[in-house]
Amino acid sequence: MCGQEHIPAAIKADSLATPARVDDASIPSPAVIPSPSADALVINASSSAAGTPAILSGTAAQPGPRPAPARRLLTTLAAWYRLAVLCSRVQGRHRVVGQEPDAGQPVRIAEYELTTALLTARAALGRPQATFGEVRVLVRCHGIPVGQLEIPDSGDANAVEIPLMVKKQGLDQHECSHTWPVSVQERRSPASVVIPTRDRPASLDRLITSLRAVAATDIEFLIVDNAPATAATRDLVEAVGRADGRFRYLCEPRRGAARARNTGLAAAGGRAIAFLDDDTQVDQHWLPAILSGFDAADNVGCVTGLVLPDELTTSAQIWFEQYGGFGKGFERRVYDRWTRGSALYPYAAGAFGSGNNVAFDADTVRALGGFNEILGPGTPTHAGEDLELFTRTIRSGHRIVYEPSAIVYHTHRQQYGELLDQLRNYGTGLSAMLLAQATASPRELLEIMRRVPAGLLFLLLPRSSKNVSRGPRFPAELVLTEVLGIASGPFAFARARRAQLGGGDRSRSGEAEDHAR
Repeated sequence: MCGQEHIPAAIKADSLATPARVDDASIPSPAVIPSPSADALVINASSSAAGTPAILSGTAAQPGPRPAPARRLLTTLAAWYRLAVLCSRVQGRHRVVGQEPDAGQPVRIAEYELTTALLTARAALGRPQATFGEVRVLVRCHGIPVGQLEIPDSGDANAVEIPLMVKKQGLDQHECSHTWPVSVQERRSPASVVIPTRDRPASLDRLITSLRAVAATDIEFLIVDNAPATAATRDLVEAVGRADGRFRYLCEPRRGAARARNTGLAAAGGRAIAFLDDDTQVDQHWLPAILSGFDAADNVGCVTGLVLPDELTTSAQIWFEQYGGFGKGFERRVYDRWTRGSALYPYAAGAFGSGNNVAFDADTVRALGGFNEILGPGTPTHAGEDLELFTRTIRSGHRIVYEPSAIVYHTHRQQYGELLDQLRNYGTGLSAMLLAQATASPRELLEIMRRVPAGLLFLLLPRSSKNVSRGPRFPAELVLTEVLGIASGPFAFARARRAQLGGGDRSRSGEAEDHAR
């Protein structure tokens, strides 16, 4: 349903398909560099469907009484992949049965504004008549988030108990000197917002409704329809565009969220270019807040914002928040290549923010080559294109600013089976992202290999910062699912790379999944 006639002639997405190297101009990009280690992992799709992947590489050792190390490694990886496929099938049967671990009662989402003592609750779309056991309250001062409360939900008594809890925890001592709108330097105007989507008009309509409340006039909203199966998205955006000229419809017929993002990037005319997912809604102060992040330091190439749950009414949504969610806290942070972060820095790129709430300096992101189209939803790797670009931004010498006052609300997956798919995709995208960087240059390969032990501890230790927020009933299979996704990531990367080099499109789904952590 997406013809080339809908793409403006000025768009040249192919020019952004291959990210540029930032450490050494003489080193080819990840999309084109020959990678024996990656090619050795390419599997036969027909064989893997039967449960037995065939290694197509010619790197096997000569037959002998003792297998060569390379052959043993390939055999181990093949067995690893088969385990991932088997567990995926088991999870699929689990979803059909419909058994779902119970995370407890739903959680009410609310906000409390210090300057007006106003308490407001967000409507729960999934279960509007749910009985809530807890309330999660975002405390704000002139719209700036200063902290969060999690207390038992007392219904109408919340209006009395929450202000008392705010005082008890000292959140009312915040310096409330800020007022909106934030002044934005002229060099950040005009701005562009790119939204990749595929066949989710109802969710997109909610996002558009929140964007139409943005008062700025010197801004454009580019809705990029990615390999659509129907004309519903085009009809929606064109109808909105007739009433609000800031909205434009674009079409990217090739599957892949990274391709859709690059199509929007090529067409955008703003000096700052923000990216949102179609299952989010923006806060009323989102735009000036995220643009203000560019003025927090020199040489800022990227600004990320705070992502909060829109609702927590199902067990799957609660489990996702316990797994870590998208939130990165309530303090502004500035990152650069000299930041003294964790042992995984800068490759644990989820610490920088999320790709469903991010803005880039237009010149910077274009100089970096845009998003790596081997990665992300709509490709065999399923995720990782945003985190990979975060890492390249840091390694190129630019700064990333995390600005918590730039708030969007995300609708988490409602079903447990969808959550299993999501976490497996995240694991696949994570290892595929690391492999894409490792095959870019020997230097990056060594940097990543040095961090493998710390990465395993971070992933598996119960008291690591990744795992510490999980409740006692947290399902162990969610952890296993992500680990198995990590195991299958190298195979997925090899398939995606082979498809790109061959000019084919072998991806199974172009749906705009959540693809950031």
